[in-house]
Amino acid sequence: MAEAVNVAKASKMEPAWPAFRPTKPDPVLGKKEMSPEQSLIEFISTSASLHGVKKMSLRNLEWDLLKVFPYNIMPANAAAWYMAKRKFYADQPADQQLLPYLLNKYPEKFHISKQQVEFLEVYSKETAKRKLNYLVQFGLDAYFTHKVDEFGVYFFDPTYYEVTEPFHESIRLCVPGVRSRLVSAFFNQQKQFHFEQHSNNLASISKPPGLKVMTNMTGVIVSMVNNQYGFLKFGSGQKALFCAKGLYRDGWQYTGDPLRLPAMYFDAYQVGKGSGPVDDKCDWFAVLVWCGKKPAPKHYCSKTDFNSTPIGFPKPVTQHSEGRKLRQPSSSMMIGQVVSIRKNGAVISVREDSKDKVFVPGWSKENNKRDGLWLTTLTGDTVGLHDLVAYYVDTKETMPGFSAVGKNVMVLKEYEEFAVSKNRRNRMSVAMSSGANYNPRNSESYLSEMSDSMDDSESEVVSFTKTLKTV
Repeated sequence: MAEAVNVAKASKMEPAWPAFRPTKPDPVLGKKEMSPEQSLIEFISTSASLHGVKKMSLRNLEWDLLKVFPYNIMPANAAAWYMAKRKFYADQPADQQLLPYLLNKYPEKFHISKQQVEFLEVYSKETAKRKLNYLVQFGLDAYFTHKVDEFGVYFFDPTYYEVTEPFHESIRLCVPGVRSRLVSAFFNQQKQFHFEQHSNNLASISKPPGLKVMTNMTGVIVSMVNNQYGFLKFGSGQKALFCAKGLYRDGWQYTGDPLRLPAMYFDAYQVGKGSGPVDDKCDWFAVLVWCGKKPAPKHYCSKTDFNSTPIGFPKPVTQHSEGRKLRQPSSSMMIGQVVSIRKNGAVISVREDSKDKVFVPGWSKENNKRDGLWLTTLTGDTVGLHDLVAYYVDTKETMPGFSAVGKNVMVLKEYEEFAVSKNRRNRMSVAMSSGANYNPRNSESYLSEMSDSMDDSESEVVSFTKTLKTV
């Protein structure tokens, strides 16, 4: 019985670690999250701390980034960004490659000397594992969200993500127990995406409630707007707009006269109500048009390809709101001071005379070059103990024992700077028992204070001295 009570107490004391939950952008603030670069940097620092790596060469580090083993799975958004950007630095000297360039931007996390990287941040084992799992889930969501934003409807081959790392291992961790059709099982759990399986090697995702999609339709090119855009006619007189960039013949991009081509196959989606129709006669976008061998999904046209034409997405009409629009609680900036840092977050005091406390989720850490305890927030920012910070209230999250949950934290003043400025303001406001001088100040004392002030220049002190001597 005693053991059961102890287990129950231990479970109650277990901290509530940050759990990834997809969120919609705030109507006023938008959506602040870690960029692919920040995700990569946090992954490198946290993984090195978990595996006890304090120093290693840049060459070995880059090889280890691409390896997949327990708690060393690069976030999907960071992996795609890094591999796409890395090729542009291939011809540069060793010290100007992409990896050392990125690490040098974060001297508080890494120290590079003679092609050796020293890792400065230290996480506990449990904290590092929790953070790495969070980064895996966040990376997948950020990657596919970016794809939907880029293409409107993102067509892809599910097999690619089931056999390519780090996507395969990331998806496998998100759907434990599933051994086949991982992509389908993953998206069936994601309410922020509308998933459709068109064939064994073609699927699509879009934002809910989803756009109407057609695949392997047959149509005829009837007219061209210019040398880049034209219309397909299909069905009972319906039309679809296509881009010459997505026009293929026998697997190769076609550069001839599109009007000479025979009947074509195409994949298309219907423009949503938010964007409005393309024009009065066309409300379909043919994102891939081909005859003969069908090209790979990577050749589908993006939203940018259609936005470059006046027939593409129309600009939304600005609606002027009548009357005064009240600001929502989530869009009002608050200011407070960090009074404590826990394993799973920081506690912010709103005012000194108030008992209300705000909780900011994150992961605690230490630094080999700086004393004290620090916190990495969900957006990748670092907050220190006693720092003066600004934050917003997350109205969708709650934490027992706290008045609110904070998000989008920004450091206004670090503790050392905040303490120094506070002492400067209170320099002449000491108690009378401590020898405060309340008598009128003479010229000598006034001149000494003027010389000590950091705000006045030397020339101003000299001119003021000359004026006193004249008097």
